[in-house]
Amino acid sequence: MTGLDNFIAGVVRVVLRLALVAAAAVLAICVLFVLAVLLCLWGLRQLWARLTGRPVGPWHMGFDPGARFQQARRAYSAAGQWSPRRPEGAARKAEDVTDVVPRELP
Repeated sequence: MTGLDNFIAGVVRVVLRLALVAAAAVLAICVLFVLAVLLCLWGLRQLWARLTGRPVGPWHMGFDPGARFQQARRAYSAAGQWSPRRPEGAARKAEDVTDVVPRELP
């Protein structure tokens, strides 16, 4: 029976390998199809721009991912130090801090 077991194990191995190759081929074809569609859209966009005489702007994200960083940087440089936003007229005073016990530094 060991001969039949080896034969079945070999057939299962070959079937699994063929299934993995088929799955990889399907994935590759899908990726190529998506790239081809994007290339066609890009070409149609360029063609439409030439026909209408309008300049073509670059494809870009609809928002600037570094905008918040720049906003924080501008706020820091304008104040000279980091200062979180406070309501108008609400200045922090030494008497307002109650959870700190002052001590002498060594």
